[in-house]
Amino acid sequence: MSWKKVNIGNFLKRRRHQIEIQSSTEYKRITIKTKHQGISLRDKEKGSLIGTKLQFTVKEGQFLLSKIDARLGAFGIVPKELDGGIITGNFWAFDVDTKKVNIKWFNLFTSSGNFYDICNKASSGTTHRKYLDETKFLNFEVDLPDLEEQNNFLDFYENYLCSFQLLQSELDQQHSYLQLLRQTILQEAVQGKLTKQDPTDEPATQLLKRIKAEKEKLIKAGKLKKEKELPSITENEVPFELPEGWVWCRLENFCEFVNGDRGKNYPNQHEYVSEGIAWINTGHIEPDGSLSEGEMHFITRKKFETLRGGKIIKGDLVYCLRGATIGKTAFTSQFEEGAIASSLIGLL
Repeated sequence: MSWKKVNIGNFLKRRRHQIEIQSSTEYKRITIKTKHQGISLRDKEKGSLIGTKLQFTVKEGQFLLSKIDARLGAFGIVPKELDGGIITGNFWAFDVDTKKVNIKWFNLFTSSGNFYDICNKASSGTTHRKYLDETKFLNFEVDLPDLEEQNNFLDFYENYLCSFQLLQSELDQQHSYLQLLRQTILQEAVQGKLTKQDPTDEPATQLLKRIKAEKEKLIKAGKLKKEKELPSITENEVPFELPEGWVWCRLENFCEFVNGDRGKNYPNQHEYVSEGIAWINTGHIEPDGSLSEGEMHFITRKKFETLRGGKIIKGDLVYCLRGATIGKTAFTSQFEEGAIASSLIGLL
């Protein structure tokens, strides 16, 4: 292998092509994303609306970095569509000596931890406002293979990347098939098509009568609020035909809804304890429908007794009401009792 140590400044040369912004001209303003996400168009703006009147232009194929965020991966190669775009003095443009470095190879090299480390060591200042020192940066040494070896590596890498992308595409396709299969199985299950129906089973109408009678007892005992009369289910609401003995009903026919406490006694983080009664929020619901015990919060019995709502017991279902996690559900099978945050609703 023909590698040698060279200064970065041996193949990168700072280029400053300064222009004065003209009011009637439209300019392509460039931005650089961190984490090696490359260079992109920020916007197109008339010169009259651009505050900084002295800026710099860039050319296709130049290496561009942010002197503030280079240590965070804010660098990349100027693409063809951004040729002639403008940057402020906080961005630096470098011409690349293509006799020494293949620009594609260099772009891959800049995604390495080694290059991030160089940018970090060449930056100085306060924690949140470190600036890259150009001299330090250009004087850092890197191990550089000869141009032929860079080209050979790129051929290998591009073949590997092509194979990886094909495999990733196949995996994504198979994953979508699995999701469709799961949905189909669940749909067949709720329609009663996955098990043989036993005609001697008690019809669902009898079960609903017993549930109604039990609710009436709880209402008389003051343990349950009286419910409003629910409307009958119309033909337009029925999505499919049921097996014999099954019946359509509304959720409130067989369960009770409880909201998480929203009152003045809502627990604060400083009231959490290491052991006690589970205090469940949306972050504890896992994608598989379980509750994350390792991240669970707990409150004392005394705090639990002050809550006016949201109390649940083992086997209840909790449901996320809002936000990005809306619709997530979990059974509270591992806790004898608990309480839910206002972002959840409990089905008892």
